[in-house]
Amino acid sequence: MGLWIILELAVTVVICCWTTNWLIQHVILDAKRDLQKAALAEQASIAPVRKEGETAIYRNMLVPMGFPLTSGLNLSKGYQFRRGNFGDIWSAALGVGKGENYICFADGVRWTVGTIDHAAKQLRVYFMQEELAQVGIVPSVSTRGGFICAIAAFMVSLDGGVAHFLPAVPRKDPGLDVLVIDSWEVAARLNGSERWYKRIIVCDRSPKPNGLPTNAISLYDLTDDEETDDAFGYECSDDGDDNKEFLRISNVSMETTSFLQGCLVSSVANFIKTFPMAQNLSARDKLTIVLDHLEDSLALQMWSKLFAVLLHGGSIAFVETSDLTTISSSTTLLVVSGQAQGIKDLVSVQLQKCNRFMFSWAISLLSEGVFSGSARLSTNFANLRCVYIMNEVACARYLNFFPEEVPQRESTGVRRLTRIQLNQVRALLGARVIMELYAPHTIMGPIAQTNIYDYRVFPPLVDATFTCYGTLSTSLEGKLVDSAANPDLCSSKRQGLLVVRGFTIGKPLEQERLDRAMKLVQQFHGGEGWTPLVGVFGIWGTDGCFYEFK
Repeated sequence: MGLWIILELAVTVVICCWTTNWLIQHVILDAKRDLQKAALAEQASIAPVRKEGETAIYRNMLVPMGFPLTSGLNLSKGYQFRRGNFGDIWSAALGVGKGENYICFADGVRWTVGTIDHAAKQLRVYFMQEELAQVGIVPSVSTRGGFICAIAAFMVSLDGGVAHFLPAVPRKDPGLDVLVIDSWEVAARLNGSERWYKRIIVCDRSPKPNGLPTNAISLYDLTDDEETDDAFGYECSDDGDDNKEFLRISNVSMETTSFLQGCLVSSVANFIKTFPMAQNLSARDKLTIVLDHLEDSLALQMWSKLFAVLLHGGSIAFVETSDLTTISSSTTLLVVSGQAQGIKDLVSVQLQKCNRFMFSWAISLLSEGVFSGSARLSTNFANLRCVYIMNEVACARYLNFFPEEVPQRESTGVRRLTRIQLNQVRALLGARVIMELYAPHTIMGPIAQTNIYDYRVFPPLVDATFTCYGTLSTSLEGKLVDSAANPDLCSSKRQGLLVVRGFTIGKPLEQERLDRAMKLVQQFHGGEGWTPLVGVFGIWGTDGCFYEFK
């Protein structure tokens, strides 16, 4: 009799445990998941057919096949819609900010957007009076001088001018009207090249030393920070401004790529679209950009996020730090390079300092698709909600050079965060983490980005072979194609070289590069607007995401 009672008790315990586990797995966790497994298993819109030697066309699920890609802000003008341009963005940002949003520069000095607008307008008037249209900018846009000159040049772009971002002082005549440099010391070392420019603007507050070029003038003699102007009166009479050139950027080899106003508004709109309803941008947001390993591409890649945040009344901060725990506690959005020391330390040094029990709990929940901030490492992360880890393509030299033949795929040798490490970062920061893939001087904004709610962990073999970058930007569509040098990558197995088309792709400025690009494009249905990203090889997952070969 006693044995029978024990058996009944054991069966009851087993049934209770099974029922509890079932309830946790299928009721409680399902209710707490940010996104259901079925949604993560189908993240892309895929064309129903494909051509020989290439995969089907893949898109972000937010822009299904048959619908237009994100091409701008869709501003209403009567019964028509405009894509928009910098003037629309800057005007709206000033109106929404109401004089309260600000930019904190790398040196810690903080200016309201209205103060920046006032200084930029003063500089714009100077450019117009002196007939200075082509503005070359050497200082980082994370500095006051670089940022003000950039905004002034963007204003001039609406009148036919252009901002040209340079990695260093040119050694050959670049055909510019203005050269913006950091200091009088740089001006003293121009060695006669000052004759190439009508004006040289120096971002230095100190008095001008004797013996320097007569056409050199301090930025602070042309602008002041004593007043603010919280309105930018811009009205577009037609669509002409939307098609004007926005900026040019040169890499370290002085290869220059041009981007139109449409590239800007498309990349801004894409960033805004990536936020789910519960995570929308607002005036409470502060975007902090960690400069480590981002300076080379900052002048192109930061504008989409920066202007999107300003459009919603938020603020911006540029910081130079190798310790992410030192960022401002008001930070809600964080941009950091995947190669930054702060990220590397987070998954090594900082990992040893966390509460092990809470960390294990957070990791367990994340593996089930449930977000938890219980293991947050620092109180400075209290308001942090989204972290963007920017990963530069390993083959950037191919993208800018446009070789006549597609090279053989090689191991990149670049260390990327694994899916396990990404969940560790999520747990330690107490924030969602988005992995982005970008071409530093070729495409404005990301090529692809992971879903904000994608916390999946993959088998070790997948992590060792690929890096998942989610779906393509809503401004792009892409396919993978066969190449003669890589017969092991077969499009019928959804493998190959990544080819894209859309509204955020720049155009080579030098005729030689343009000719090479056109010749290369012809191999991939050039008349249809496709641009091969030479050196970027990967596979489309069954979930519709792009997985790049390591």
